[in-house]
Amino acid sequence: MSAKKAVVCAIALLFVGMLVGGALAIALPKVMQSTNRPRPRAENMIALAFGPGKYGPTLYGACVFSVRTQSGADVRAEIWIDGPDYAHDCGVIATAASHDAARAMFNTITFDAAGIHAGNGTTSHLIAAAGVYDTHR
Repeated sequence: MSAKKAVVCAIALLFVGMLVGGALAIALPKVMQSTNRPRPRAENMIALAFGPGKYGPTLYGACVFSVRTQSGADVRAEIWIDGPDYAHDCGVIATAASHDAARAMFNTITFDAAGIHAGNGTTSHLIAAAGVYDTHR
């Protein structure tokens, strides 16, 4: 193969690599974020609190949020480990007639030796036992 052909092949391969790399850079984040589970957003947030872990006083975050359904709202929870990018999905923890009803039932989050609880100050539901969310390391 002549030097001229080798240069042309190298340029063509470089161009193809750039096209493939660009396509992956666009598609990969969308694929990685396309989980079927709902995520908390400002409009569906009910409560957010941070609590202690063995690596810091605010290592864990608990987020309770609602997802509107045809019959009302599913109340869901996530446990954040050092921020929302590393989360344990607790799934649906309850159902409510509406987002406002869910907010009335789950507006308080507490941390204790048994785990993380969500409730309204009068009633409380264990959303994650201590052994579930603190075994990530």
